[in-house]
Amino acid sequence: MSIELTQKIMRFGIVSFLFLCVLTMYGVDVRISHQYAFILGVIVLSSLLLRNIWLTLLLAWATFLFSYFQFKTGWNYLANIFYGCMLFYLTKVAFSKKDIDFFIKIALWVLALNVLYMIPQIMKLDFIYAHYETLKGFMAGYGSLNRPAPIGFMGNTSNMAAFIAMMIPLLATRKGKFPLIASGLLFIPLYYLHSSTNLIAAVITSLFVVFYRFSKKIFIGCVIGLVFLGGIYLTRVDGIGTERFNQWQMVLTDGWSHPVVGWGLDSFRNFTPNKNFIYTAGARVYDDGKVWTNTWDNPHNLFVSLFYEFGIVGIFLVLGLLRQYFLWFRKAPKDPNLIALAGFLIAFLVCSMGHFPIFLARTAVFIIPVVALFEVEVRT
Repeated sequence: MSIELTQKIMRFGIVSFLFLCVLTMYGVDVRISHQYAFILGVIVLSSLLLRNIWLTLLLAWATFLFSYFQFKTGWNYLANIFYGCMLFYLTKVAFSKKDIDFFIKIALWVLALNVLYMIPQIMKLDFIYAHYETLKGFMAGYGSLNRPAPIGFMGNTSNMAAFIAMMIPLLATRKGKFPLIASGLLFIPLYYLHSSTNLIAAVITSLFVVFYRFSKKIFIGCVIGLVFLGGIYLTRVDGIGTERFNQWQMVLTDGWSHPVVGWGLDSFRNFTPNKNFIYTAGARVYDDGKVWTNTWDNPHNLFVSLFYEFGIVGIFLVLGLLRQYFLWFRKAPKDPNLIALAGFLIAFLVCSMGHFPIFLARTAVFIIPVVALFEVEVRT
């Protein structure tokens, strides 16, 4: 979309606000209906600033879903999507191609801070997190200590493991041998964190970096070695948890009841006027006045979550975005920063098959700028 066309649409939208006084919504107080129209209208107009048709449509679709389900649930989702899009926009405005190294450098310092903080955590000197996850692996029974898991500042093992997996390509693509060696050493904390999906993500993104940075012989050797070691890990240390497969099957089956619009924003973990059930591990429970424990607030799979809450349209828009990024990547020169950013996004997608890093602010503040910087890298 050209700048001129974007400006024309924005002008039309802004003058349309002048007619807000004549708007009414069935079943909604006039004052509230005007407030909703104003807020949602500004969100839709702001989506044009993103200069990415797929993200613009995704934000507009989220706005439509919030309206379609009569503003009953999902405001927090819509707000977070909007804030995320604004961070995306601000990153593209504030950073040029020459500034990408600066972002990666600061991100790696945050990685170092997290890794260093693992040491006092293992020694039971953590002063932030009151509840620990138990350290697993051959050091778990060392001495008489029941050692906590090294979770850094990320809150739990899954978050920390996903963070490390996504950061590996940023580190491995820096100049010199030390960053490459250090990125390999990150597999040590990944072992102790016992998160198979995130370990698989780390393996895949590492092979991605090796493919573009080294010869084919080295790449083939790394494939054989990592697949062999990964197989040992999955069979002897921490296999892929199959308990989520039944959950996904149930959620996808329910999702087909509303395939186009889904069940609505933030409907998975909540009872809504259109949905009188939520999920526990392996079961669907209904709103009968009881207080249910061990409920799932997320299906632990980004694409399942999108289909369930955003419908097929949401899946189509995200796949369209990924296809566009793939085409841009294929045509762009494969410099270290492009490999780093693309590797980060690959790790994020793989991690999202078993976890939800984009739903957590502590990891979203890395993911969203990387998405924006990827566009800066390939389009300037």
